[in-house]
Amino acid sequence: CSKRHAEIISAKGEVSQTAHLTHINRSTILAPMRATYFIQLVGLSALWGASFLFIRIASPVFGPNVLAFLRVTLATLTLAVLMRVLGQSWAWRQWRTLVVIGALSVAMPFLLFAWAGLQLPAGYSALLNSTAVIFGMFASARMGEDTITFKKLLGCACGFAGVALIVSLGPVEPSFKVVMAVL
Repeated sequence: CSKRHAEIISAKGEVSQTAHLTHINRSTILAPMRATYFIQLVGLSALWGASFLFIRIASPVFGPNVLAFLRVTLATLTLAVLMRVLGQSWAWRQWRTLVVIGALSVAMPFLLFAWAGLQLPAGYSALLNSTAVIFGMFASARMGEDTITFKKLLGCACGFAGVALIVSLGPVEPSFKVVMAVL
């Protein structure tokens, strides 16, 4: 029983719903990806990447504040519909925690990306966003949830290089606003 697996088991000895997700069979990792999953992955990647183009187009039109508000509103409405379809209820008792988490992990990044969209070409925004995986890997290792291996570093480097090859990176004058948008 791994450290992470043991944490999931409560003091009463009950196993949470996520306990079965901690054990990954090696044959599952090495199994070839189904064609439908690959198509879904490509489609999601296209939608994710296109969002930076749309942010670059919409930021000058709406402004960063309105654009971030529209994105959060659309996400909230989509979540509400999905929860209704799946028969889930809102966690109203934790509304303060959810507001803080939503503000810091959704609203603030949307606002900052919209502002950066005014300063940077879409290709640079997409490339900078691809670094989230790298930082996630380091954060996960720092918190003891995962380890950094050569294969993981190589995978992150290949992903970063792949995004850099796909997007159009032209010259950008390194002004104060550009540096702030990158940060």
